[in-house]
Amino acid sequence: MAVDLLQARRQYVQDAAEAYTATGTGDVLVFTPNTPVDIVRWGFIVTTTLDVGAGAAFAGDHRPTAGSDTSRVDGSISSSVDTAGGTLTVTADIAAGQVAYHEMSQNLEVDPGEEFVIECTNAADTAGVIRGFVEYVEKPFVGDSDATAGTAANRLGNVTEYSS
Repeated sequence: MAVDLLQARRQYVQDAAEAYTATGTGDVLVFTPNTPVDIVRWGFIVTTTLDVGAGAAFAGDHRPTAGSDTSRVDGSISSSVDTAGGTLTVTADIAAGQVAYHEMSQNLEVDPGEEFVIECTNAADTAGVIRGFVEYVEKPFVGDSDATAGTAANRLGNVTEYSS
């Protein structure tokens, strides 16, 4: 995976008050950047032992519209390439204080007005509390707010400047 070494990686870590009890399925973390970013890694920190029983699974999903599941792309992998955020499968219990993560096969572009979501798709067996994280590289504002959002030349299609 190529990473621009001139741009520092940053992390968004879920607040302790928003920790997720992984005994049910659903969205673990929702990351809504206000600047274009490239997701390079995501995962979670275990704060209460994750008892997975037969296994637990998580996916990195991409929402093209913040707050909406319309056109949501579930974390999937095609020919070893992450087409959204990929998946993370846990087959053994993980003790508190340990970290599980998924390294992206290629960076995932998430622009302002879009979201990256960590979703629990197969719940832990009996216990487990986790705090999700997203590691990313900030990218410069490129493009024109009148251009089509999501195109290679434009990362600002959802951004509007307001002045008083």
